[in-house]
Amino acid sequence: MIADVPIGAFLSGGIDSSAVVAIMAKLSSKPIKTFTIGFANQKNDERHHAERVAKLYNTEHTTLIAKPESIEELLPKLVYQYEEPFADSSALITYMVCKMARKYVTVVLTGDGGDENFAGYDHRMKKLQRDVSFDKLQWLAKPIGIPASSLLSKITNDPLVKRINIFLEKSKMNLADRYVTYNCYFTNEDKNLLYSNEFINDINFHTNLDVPAKIQERKRSNLLKIIFWPTIKFKLSIKIKNDNLNKI
Repeated sequence: MIADVPIGAFLSGGIDSSAVVAIMAKLSSKPIKTFTIGFANQKNDERHHAERVAKLYNTEHTTLIAKPESIEELLPKLVYQYEEPFADSSALITYMVCKMARKYVTVVLTGDGGDENFAGYDHRMKKLQRDVSFDKLQWLAKPIGIPASSLLSKITNDPLVKRINIFLEKSKMNLADRYVTYNCYFTNEDKNLLYSNEFINDINFHTNLDVPAKIQERKRSNLLKIIFWPTIKFKLSIKIKNDNLNKI
């Protein structure tokens, strides 16, 4: 690899970042500098995956352990840099690994999209599988479950009852539309209240349900395609075409 400044790579041990490191190592005559964020909580810690890849390609590997108390200090800095609302919480960790890497290199390569291309988000598939199973009980839910939960939610403030009612109300929607609502911060109604006509025209506005509508038109209704198609469509036609504030 040829560069005018020191160059390295972010490494999580996943398919995308590992592939980038593998290619860099093949093209470089010197060991690649790699950087990883770790966590004290074993459930979220991926250091062991990154360390295996680093060892395989003989990289100069550096790890930083993220601590909860770091968030209070970092948030004001991130708000200042982004200058607008940004919902990706991983920006916190990315800032930390960038700050660490800057001590050693000027340019960093990284990978993205592995989860989107290989169904890496298990919770999305589990929600769909749950809904497919539940839809078999619609004959019971519509005449009894939905009216009962609606009534209970009006006479109690119990959070569980409220959540059940929201779920049952969403079950009235078809499967693809329902899936989209699980991954949206704002409903179409919210957007209509927030967006001006000028802004809507400027961004070539897509409603939340445009993508599942395309799935149904093309009869792509199996579970994996419901997951893949909206995600890839969003990445390619909306995030790249229009303004995209990446976490990196």
